[in-house]
Amino acid sequence: EDGSTVTKYVARIGSVGYDSLQAAINAAESGETVKLVADVTLSGGAGNTQGVITIAKKDIILDGNNFKLTAAGVTADTSMINVQYTNGETVTIKNLKIDSNGEAKHGININEANVSVEAVEIVGGKGYGIVCNGSTLSVNGLTTSGNKWGGINVDSKTANASELTVESATINEANSIYMEHGAGSVGYPMSVTVESGTFQSISAAGATQSGDEITIKGGTITNVANAGAGSVDITGGAITNVTNAGAGS
Repeated sequence: EDGSTVTKYVARIGSVGYDSLQAAINAAESGETVKLVADVTLSGGAGNTQGVITIAKKDIILDGNNFKLTAAGVTADTSMINVQYTNGETVTIKNLKIDSNGEAKHGININEANVSVEAVEIVGGKGYGIVCNGSTLSVNGLTTSGNKWGGINVDSKTANASELTVESATINEANSIYMEHGAGSVGYPMSVTVESGTFQSISAAGATQSGDEITIKGGTITNVANAGAGSVDITGGAITNVTNAGAGS
């Protein structure tokens, strides 16, 4: 009534509000926390390996504050969040639900970056819940379901090793954790370490190489499969089936 303009903020850095999540991430300095204060709908897309939301070259915390990102009009095989080129610094994503809604490719796409995922749920992707490509990823409290290709993909298409550590997770897709080498990745080893959680399958593709390793210390797993030249080391957990069809051990 007084003619003033009311802005609905969706994210904050400290006491400063932003009307878009990307704007808040762009404004954040290394070490700062971007906190959601509302559910956010994401649309648009720049293509494969890109994200509607991009975090690059900085170590920030994205605290979802138990709000949700939902795809509505995401196009061109774009992922919901793309994290890239953090130069050894770590991005933390926590307390967040990501609903790709059958539109976005991956929930979180990680390219040459260090990422920590804590208390995150990812559903409904056309691809994977998370892709770890030439990156280091730690997971504690991840839940995935309904992602067409699977839960977590560990890949190494770049001149960097990939390393996944799962402290706890509930991954409901048949392809729960899948290790593979993309084209041009020879010589860059990958590792997966599972401490606990529930998984339908943990597997290494036929293209995996000597030096790639899956270490299982705990968890409930229906299938463990090694089809390549890497190794699988099992020291704990409740596992129903184990197959070793490749040249590895």
